[in-house]
Amino acid sequence: MPIKIRDVAKRAGVSTATVSHVLNGTRRTAETTRARVLDSVRELGYHPSAVARGLRTKSTGTLGVVLSDIRNPFFTDLVRGIEDVAQANSLNLFVCNSDEDEDKAETYLRLLLAKRVEGLVFTPTGRANVLLDPFLAMGIPVILIDRIAPDLSLPFVGVDNVQGAREAVVHLLEDGHRRIGVVAGLPTVSTSAHRLEGYRLALAEWGLAADSALIREGHSSVQGGEEAAGDLLALAQRPTALFTTNNLMTLGALKACAKLGLHCPDDVALCGFDDHEWAEIFSPPLTVVRQPTYEIGTTAARLLARAIHGEALPAGAVLLKTHLIIRASCRPGGHEDKSEKEAGKQQSRSTHTIT
Repeated sequence: MPIKIRDVAKRAGVSTATVSHVLNGTRRTAETTRARVLDSVRELGYHPSAVARGLRTKSTGTLGVVLSDIRNPFFTDLVRGIEDVAQANSLNLFVCNSDEDEDKAETYLRLLLAKRVEGLVFTPTGRANVLLDPFLAMGIPVILIDRIAPDLSLPFVGVDNVQGAREAVVHLLEDGHRRIGVVAGLPTVSTSAHRLEGYRLALAEWGLAADSALIREGHSSVQGGEEAAGDLLALAQRPTALFTTNNLMTLGALKACAKLGLHCPDDVALCGFDDHEWAEIFSPPLTVVRQPTYEIGTTAARLLARAIHGEALPAGAVLLKTHLIIRASCRPGGHEDKSEKEAGKQQSRSTHTIT
């Protein structure tokens, strides 16, 4: 006999209305109540009839996408990849922009649940969102994209941010730079933490300790990047190179250089994370870590399309490769005098091997 909503309510010790609110995200409920309802859904194997009809017989034909900042060209390229695959599979998109706001993300997740989306692409805002639980309890496939979330073991599509950042900083070190400032992103998101880890890892491989005075948070925005880079470049002993950990902060760093009358790469070298068409036409063209942004989107969408048709999602992370694109914003020499540079090279040769 099919499991009914009243069976779930009886097992959880709540009303049928409470079960409905938990599953549809239409009203906030106490966490203990939510947990009892979701546990009962899983234990009884309950599938809400409306969702079951939508998924199995009268498909809603929709995917939900929650991005963290649609103003960032990274996410516009990414969603284009999702859209192309969705269209090829006769699926439509609900695209939502959280603006890095957790409350806004929760509102959109409730909306997408009410719209009976068949799959969800989600960019976490910094914490594991409890509103993903109803999606999972009802068998709606969820894929995290670009960022992972703490305490959430879900499929993920992105890049190896540690390695990408490491490669960028190693390039600056090979150019002779030893005082390398880093403009880091939002501290609550995994990409920022992993790129900062790659920065530290590269320095350690060259026998150098990370100097906290050379690390600033740019909050993943143009304004934040400008302020952070400005602080670094105003130091009495300023860095000879900057590593900016997303494209918006790279723009901010360029604005800071212009305000201070500094020229790149003559006064300061610059290497950024993320590549776009404008990076190549800047003067000078920018050295960047390129992510396969469009391919990240298409990969996530293909996995979701297959999951909707019954295939299992991958259990772990799908990591695509980054590529260091070397252009003119980094110049060998490190802006040191010759004796300092040669001494640094000799010390580097004795303390590390680049692989």
